[in-house]
Amino acid sequence: MGREERTALAGLLRVSAPFTILSLLSVDLVVPSYLARLGASPLILGEIYSLRTGFRLAARAVSGLLSGRLDYKRLLVLSFSLKAVSYWTLYIGGGLEVSVAGLNLLAASEGLESPAYLSLIALAGNRAATSFGIALSLRMAPAILAPLATGIIAQRLGLRHVFGLAALISLTSLWLVAKLYSGHSREDGRREYRALLTRRFILLMTSASLLFICVSGFRPFFYWWVVEELHYDYATLGSIVALGEVLALFSRIYTGLIAERIGYATAYALVGILRSASLTMMATASSLVTVTLSYLALRGLMAAPSRNALISRIVPREMYGLAYALIGLAMDLGALAGPVLVGLVVEHWGLRAGFTLLSAFYLVFALSAAQLRKMPTRAPQDSNPLPNN
Repeated sequence: MGREERTALAGLLRVSAPFTILSLLSVDLVVPSYLARLGASPLILGEIYSLRTGFRLAARAVSGLLSGRLDYKRLLVLSFSLKAVSYWTLYIGGGLEVSVAGLNLLAASEGLESPAYLSLIALAGNRAATSFGIALSLRMAPAILAPLATGIIAQRLGLRHVFGLAALISLTSLWLVAKLYSGHSREDGRREYRALLTRRFILLMTSASLLFICVSGFRPFFYWWVVEELHYDYATLGSIVALGEVLALFSRIYTGLIAERIGYATAYALVGILRSASLTMMATASSLVTVTLSYLALRGLMAAPSRNALISRIVPREMYGLAYALIGLAMDLGALAGPVLVGLVVEHWGLRAGFTLLSAFYLVFALSAAQLRKMPTRAPQDSNPLPNN
């Protein structure tokens, strides 16, 4: 490994460290059942997730607009502070309304952090898809055991203790941001807004929106299905998700490597094809083994390395923060529709019909992603490693 590669890897490690700590718990694992026990029906659950997406969308827009004025460190300090407050709110409890308020704060923190985090990765790495694959794998490495650990904690100590531990972890991540991040990493130079009006970028936004209709519509109802309808406990659900995270840890890296070989757009489209087949299998699943295998197939290829690499090749460096924010907004718009749409289908026709609908949406996503192959990209820019503290 040469000096440039070592410097880039060190930058990726520094960027990922605070987020890696956050992945020690899988809070989303227990949220659907927690809300259901507070009185939320499947339709209300979908509406709550869509409301969270609205808060995430608004915060992401604010983050993109501020990325040229505030450095990324300040945005992330604000984000992690909101995380700690949101988890503490969930720990205190007080009914469905208070819990929804805490979840909305959490969504806002996620919206603030995403453009800054992705921009820092793009600046730190020298091979776009591979860099994103490595960084996201570093970030999610603890997620291999996090679902199982979260399930055991929820089973033995209760759901509220998961939120209390998450609040403490958020404070640790906040300290790491203050310690490891430089205070002057932000976008410098003239902004070229025309780069965001190209047909290629608009098509990428459309495909991202379609993708997150599927992603947001699947997770809460899969978790709810396993616990509430199939009647498995949290430890079993945690084990299934943990196996998926083991696979995802490696798939983020090899998806990035595959994308470098066959093209970012081709790898992006393959994600939709594989996930459509996986959901078709899940819609007919009846045993724990089949459910587990179909869930693992969903994690076989990851969209983020290819999508984020495409962004870094479409827009100039000065526009990274705003570009990642706009793609995030498109994802959030899709995520607004996903839970409510699937919630309506599940309410009237059952969960298997919901999985079938998502399978069809993934095929539409694959077709839109494949269109990106026909359009030219910019030449890659030289990458500046993150400055050391």
